[in-house]
Amino acid sequence: MTTHQGARSTPPSLWGAHPGSREMPQAAGERVVVKVANTGEGDSLPAGGIPHNMKALLVGVGPTTQQIQTILRHAGVALEVSGSPRLATPSVWRLDLDVILVSLSPFEDRFLDALKAWRQAGLVTPLLACASREHLARCLDAGADRCVTDDLGAEELLARLRALVRRLPREESAIRVYDLLIDANSRVVQRAGQLIRLRRREYQLLTFLAYHRGRAVSRALIHTQLYTDHGSVSSNVVDVYIRYLRKKIDVGFDPPLILTRWGEGFLLRGDDG
Repeated sequence: MTTHQGARSTPPSLWGAHPGSREMPQAAGERVVVKVANTGEGDSLPAGGIPHNMKALLVGVGPTTQQIQTILRHAGVALEVSGSPRLATPSVWRLDLDVILVSLSPFEDRFLDALKAWRQAGLVTPLLACASREHLARCLDAGADRCVTDDLGAEELLARLRALVRRLPREESAIRVYDLLIDANSRVVQRAGQLIRLRRREYQLLTFLAYHRGRAVSRALIHTQLYTDHGSVSSNVVDVYIRYLRKKIDVGFDPPLILTRWGEGFLLRGDDG
């Protein structure tokens, strides 16, 4: 790591070991140089770099999160960032995500609780947690596939990320159920070749059902994962959005795809009917 004259010495860490350079402001009196590779538009990074089309969600707060964000963006990752696990929750169900990163430095229980809740709700997207050594075991127990320490070098962080994505491939980004097509890359939804225009909340609900297609998900689970800003679980917000979605997806088409399984919840019809 390179430090400017007059700055205090800083040990090698997550944000100082990648070829190329870009300055990032740190605490008062200190600036470090983040090393990043130069890459052309639409190209992949050379020699083990991150493919330019990798898509990731980063959840966390503080300097560590900001520096991970800088490293990933300069490595060519298409990145969505959220400082709130509650606000990030609808995004974890995106069908086009390659990986989710959760930064727990500084450590906060709300991020660990969210990680547990996502896994309990059926999330299978690869998940990498970044935390101090004393919290690594808790992150793994909560459902992280891999953990890295917050003092890890940038090159090793990217290598761990590549290895995780290789070993745990994500869901396909385009899903077809009967004549319904959901293209997560373009966020285009079609049924029988007709474009279906969905509002953001409707699209989130459809992709959540698609993520769990063929399996019933309860009202309570849908509410806690998508609609926590709409009052208590006992509210009818889930039924309202199911009704909106059925009008657009099922009315005028056959067979109906958004089904109710009494006593269990709602489901998007699976490939086997």
